[in-house]
Amino acid sequence: MTRRFSGMVLTAALGAFVFGGAAASTAAAGSSGPDKQAVCHRESDGTFRLLTVGITAVPAHMVHGDGQPGGPGSGGMVFDEACALVTPPPPPDADSDGVPDEDDNCPNIANATQLDGDSDGIGDPCEVPDNYEDNNSAETAPNLGSLSTEDLVSVVATFHDFSVDTRDFYRFRVQEPTAGCFPSESQPYTVNAHLNVPPGQDYDLFLYAVGNPTVLASSTNGTGLDDHISFTFDGECGEDDSRDFLIEVHWWSGAATQSSYSLQIWFEAGSDDE
Repeated sequence: MTRRFSGMVLTAALGAFVFGGAAASTAAAGSSGPDKQAVCHRESDGTFRLLTVGITAVPAHMVHGDGQPGGPGSGGMVFDEACALVTPPPPPDADSDGVPDEDDNCPNIANATQLDGDSDGIGDPCEVPDNYEDNNSAETAPNLGSLSTEDLVSVVATFHDFSVDTRDFYRFRVQEPTAGCFPSESQPYTVNAHLNVPPGQDYDLFLYAVGNPTVLASSTNGTGLDDHISFTFDGECGEDDSRDFLIEVHWWSGAATQSSYSLQIWFEAGSDDE
């Protein structure tokens, strides 16, 4: 026997099926079963929604930043049962010493006590050692020794605090070779110095004779540019043409943080334009 249904009855029946199924599906999204588990899934906009996934998929979700309803997530996050974020993640702490990077005076090396012996804002573990301090004046300049022709001496040093330390001085001697020339023959000699300047900073370089404040040679290039000086003097083979020099590295401007520079000094026979 054929049964007929009115349009209203049929529509109501279909509606009950469709909306009942949708409601069942929504409920299932936040439920757990023997082989399923609810997770707080991170959306592309950074928010979280309740989602049911297979038990075997849970570890992958946790690795990718998801969490558990009413429990923890990655990075210190904690959620309520509806996946609302209860505890936000802590600020970045690269060295895991309990001090946020933005407040850490040495963000890449653990130093929970924040020790800063010289009060320059840079934690002791991050201080770059400077074996030439205290060399802030000509009188306290360390002696780099004697250079003969073709000798080279290198220095790596640091300005730790530009508010009190902006000038470094070094003393050295040049000695002519004892062979390779004729007695009483005039011979030019050249002192060279090259300063590798840290990025974003402006240094100057000056050369003096020891005991004389007159500048013999200088280089005052701009920000981020290396400095180079050459000074040529005439000597005479067979005579003692040894000379003592003083070189000054002067910080002029740039970021007010510790910066390491490198300085090379060498001595050669001949002039710099030969």
